[in-house]
Amino acid sequence: MGNLSEHFNHQDFFCRCEACKGSKDAEYKIHLGLVGALELLWVKLNRPIKIKSSYRCEAQNEKLGGGRKSFHIYGKAAHIYVDGLSPQELFKKASEVEEIRGLGLNLEEGTVHIDLRDEKDRQEWVKEKGKYVTLTADRKHVYGLD
Repeated sequence: MGNLSEHFNHQDFFCRCEACKGSKDAEYKIHLGLVGALELLWVKLNRPIKIKSSYRCEAQNEKLGGGRKSFHIYGKAAHIYVDGLSPQELFKKASEVEEIRGLGLNLEEGTVHIDLRDEKDRQEWVKEKGKYVTLTADRKHVYGLD
């Protein structure tokens, strides 16, 4: 049982960089809409969701090549995985959660990026070999996402 929601704790969302990890004073942000979307996905899957990363401090975001307006620095994004479930299957299930409007498949990391962007900015992509490629119907087929 979590202290933020039924399944998630504050520490699930902390920045994981070396500077923040050991600091009692490290600040972080969690958008409760993200927690709600993760809970909806948990119910849909009926399986535990693990968060590889969520909030990023600005230094960590820059180190990882994130944009200045990255949803991670606002606590509105997470990279997730589920033991025993392929990233493709997780991507497909996450696409069924209306609140998740940014959805990325990272095959190298074995995770799915989810975020809470505005409805008008809804986007799906795959990250492969360090490049982001927008998913079209044809590309979804190539990655087993249809």
